Amino acid sequence: MIIVSGVSLALADESAVDSEEADLRIVPPDHSSLTTVVEAEPPRMSDVHARTETIESHEQVSDATPVLLSRVRLRAPESGKPVAVLAIGVEPGPRSPTVAGLKPSSLGPGDPRYANGSYDGEFTGDVVLSAAAAEQLNASVDDPLLLQSGTTGPVDEEFSVTAIDRTARTSSGFPIAVFRLSELQEISGAAEDDRANQILVQTSSGSGSVQRDLESMDENTTVVTGGGIASDVRSLQGDTLAMGVSVTATLVGIVLCSLVVATTMGLVINADRQQLAVLETVGFDRRAQLAIVSVTVLGLVIAGAAIGIVLGAIGTMLTNAVAQATVTEVPIAKLGLWTVPYGFGVAILAGIVAAPYPLAIAARTSVVEELNR
Repeated sequence: MIIVSGVSLALADESAVDSEEADLRIVPPDHSSLTTVVEAEPPRMSDVHARTETIESHEQVSDATPVLLSRVRLRAPESGKPVAVLAIGVEPGPRSPTVAGLKPSSLGPGDPRYANGSYDGEFTGDVVLSAAAAEQLNASVDDPLLLQSGTTGPVDEEFSVTAIDRTARTSSGFPIAVFRLSELQEISGAAEDDRANQILVQTSSGSGSVQRDLESMDENTTVVTGGGIASDVRSLQGDTLAMGVSVTATLVGIVLCSLVVATTMGLVINADRQQLAVLETVGFDRRAQLAIVSVTVLGLVIAGAAIGIVLGAIGTMLTNAVAQATVTEVPIAKLGLWTVPYGFGVAILAGIVAAPYPLAIAARTSVVEELNR
């Protein structure tokens, strides 16, 4: 259950871009996964350049950056082997927040190719690489790179490595490349209607009042905050596919755990009826006996949850290792502190569902019958 839920969280989380400096994210109301394993595009917002200008006009917004996500392949001109990377298109500015740990400001300010929506401005061909991308491409600063998009096929435009951010802290070792928004829009087919996945917002004060104002500006978007377990849960709730996978895993886990606990404890209590009869003869009434059985069931599921969490964590790491060695270069399952409350919560719920069966067996135990056996 933990392994499957970890996979679903990884799917959901890939529709979000980590940014420690962004206070808010504006996303489509039904945003869902862009996975680096399966080439599936999530819903996108339109007119993002105009939306960003409107957002930046708010007196408490210090910076806003539209973000486009796409899966592309980069290769050096002399190499015939392309490398799959997560391409991130931004409108860089001097105060732009980090995106997936990388600094868009390394591109230099502005998005000249957009040219007020005509997309006939200067094509800079700048790209910033993460350390993982530079290593896999064997690229250095000022090296040329050829790009192939997962949606448009080979592209003749040549890009140049402007910077390699070796200090970036990304959520995975997947190679990442940051482009100017309009240039990536043209390549990925998102220039039509000026589309992007989300807008990162920095505020000059608390984000609470700004969030309410931004929500009232546009009812066709959702404003969310980031951080910690709550961020994982929100990203999961916003992703229909990932949520469905996780809910299914949870329901299956509860059902299987309940059946195992009910069957096991039913057999144990049935075999220990004589001990229950002895307990009653020495002063333990029926309520005390049922309390003992309940504590036994609870202890069993808590011990099982602890073991399950450890095995789930090990299984998740093995799943990622096998996947990265065979079909992908990015972890496909996500671990976090959420596994502890999740594992114990599901186990305790399963114990509550399973408890009536062994309790019914204990309640039907006859002292005279058992002591005469």
